[in-house]
Amino acid sequence: MKKKKVLSLVLAVTIGLSTLIPNVALANTKDLNVTRISGKDKYETSVETSRKTFDSSKYAIIASGEVFPDALVGGTLASQVEAPIFLTSKNSISKNIFTEMKRIGVEHVFILGGTGTISSMVENNIKKLGYNVERLAGKDRVETATIIGEKRLALMGDHKQGMLPAAVNGVYFADALSAAPLVGQMFSDKDTPLTYLVPYMTSMVKPGFSMVFGGTSSVPKGIEEYRYAGSDRYETAVKVADAYPIHLNKEIETIVLVDGTEFPDALSSAPVASINNGAILLTHPTNFTKVTKDYINYNDNIKNVIIVGGENSVSKNIEKELKGEVTPPIVEENNFDKLDKGLQAYLYLNIANDRRLNEYKDLGWLSFYYEYDANYVYCHLTGNAGSGHPIYRFEIKNDRVTYLDAVISRAMEGYETVKPQPKTMTKSELYNEYLKYKSEYDIAAKKIKEIDHSNPNLIEIFNEFYDNPFGYNPSGYNR
Repeated sequence: MKKKKVLSLVLAVTIGLSTLIPNVALANTKDLNVTRISGKDKYETSVETSRKTFDSSKYAIIASGEVFPDALVGGTLASQVEAPIFLTSKNSISKNIFTEMKRIGVEHVFILGGTGTISSMVENNIKKLGYNVERLAGKDRVETATIIGEKRLALMGDHKQGMLPAAVNGVYFADALSAAPLVGQMFSDKDTPLTYLVPYMTSMVKPGFSMVFGGTSSVPKGIEEYRYAGSDRYETAVKVADAYPIHLNKEIETIVLVDGTEFPDALSSAPVASINNGAILLTHPTNFTKVTKDYINYNDNIKNVIIVGGENSVSKNIEKELKGEVTPPIVEENNFDKLDKGLQAYLYLNIANDRRLNEYKDLGWLSFYYEYDANYVYCHLTGNAGSGHPIYRFEIKNDRVTYLDAVISRAMEGYETVKPQPKTMTKSELYNEYLKYKSEYDIAAKKIKEIDHSNPNLIEIFNEFYDNPFGYNPSGYNR
């Protein structure tokens, strides 16, 4: 058994203001020990999580800090063997990781994913230092997850009952982050199958799982014994935390609080949660997500909050709010769906990180066109001249909106397709963006209503050229 290092938690000073509303004045109703683990970047934060959590560990896990698919279920392995997760880029690994592995006495290193994710050069650099290195990788994220599950089973020794799959969405990372510490601690005896986490992909037929994390838009309804799902990633994480007494027969005492919009800090947090009798909850980086705040506030068992990540991941104001040092603002209810459809579509450009929104939130001199098609919306922001202005495609599923891809006009050369790593935001996050610049976005909304949307035919153009890049540019459509 690994030795746990006791975190030097600072007792929060509370401010008792009788006029505060209970579900807002979180830290004023209870004393919380609040601390933060962070480094100069996500890679150094993963090292710091080890420094603040472990005195010793036989194992270490190396995962990508750049892409999440291969590492999606890595937290289950880390939680089971009580080992740190170190993040690395594809072709380089921090010397501080080697220093930390030496300090805690690592003997065996697991690398998650193939050489396309973490290169042979990184693997060889680890081997040169005398570590026993084992790569857990399959042909895709599903096979990799199964191999990780099989390794967990093998590490349990004499176990003959096989494995039962628990499912998370294989495209979006959020639900896996909160599910991993729970599933990783679900040790079975010799007479019970091991529960392992598997990413659900639409290519799977007739899903049947022992547990599901996320709603039916993430993992379709099938044969399942338990489903833990909320209206968004934040509430789903709370539902997972509620499941600890059911599956682990214990009440959690610690919340590990991480940025719910990115995966690296949460990935390296899995062993922090399991070792400190805790669960991972998610929050918006700047606005303390209400369902998360309420869970901490109204759960009498919660004594500690460990924030993992720097102030760009979980803001200083959220930390101060936990400590009772500030009175949080009353956040307006999420009314995103009540906004005009054109303004909703315009806000989606934030997901694609269209740089023009930084300057022209009020639309300025630009024109904006959009078309809805079932669960998709196509958006085009243009100056009505020149080329290089994308037609973006977004997918809308319940509270989630995902930037999928785009086509870009290259004038007479035709169209070029863009297929980025899909990026998702919740409608709550987009509504918070709207509230920050409300006066400007309201001006844009008025202008968008005045634009004739019948001309661009965005869906037709997108579909025609998506699979035919550099085809003929249709006449009469000036980009």
